Amino acid sequence: MCYSCRYFEPYALILNTVLVFCLKEFELKNPQVTAACDKLQKEELEAQIEILKSVDKNYRDVGPAYDCVVFHDGEMWRQVFFAFLFVMSKLAGKFSSFCVYSM
Repeated sequence: MCYSCRYFEPYALILNTVLVFCLKEFELKNPQVTAACDKLQKEELEAQIEILKSVDKNYRDVGPAYDCVVFHDGEMWRQVFFAFLFVMSKLAGKFSSFCVYSM
């Protein structure tokens, strides 16, 4: 499962629903927006919805990113992985006998 499918899309869908609901509720309570603070509040809600749509549309999942440093400590080769998702994954256990983890 891709990062976007697991971490971004579910929360973006919930956030979008909440923002649209808040905007509709605001528009029902204030059919004629005249006060400056009300205009700003409406524009803020609209901007948040547009940014969320833009991020969702332009998001490109390039897959996991790992930084790995391999070095010889004088006795054996060591590997250091710098990736939170790697350390938390099932794959990390396969390297545990000869790998140093760092975050």
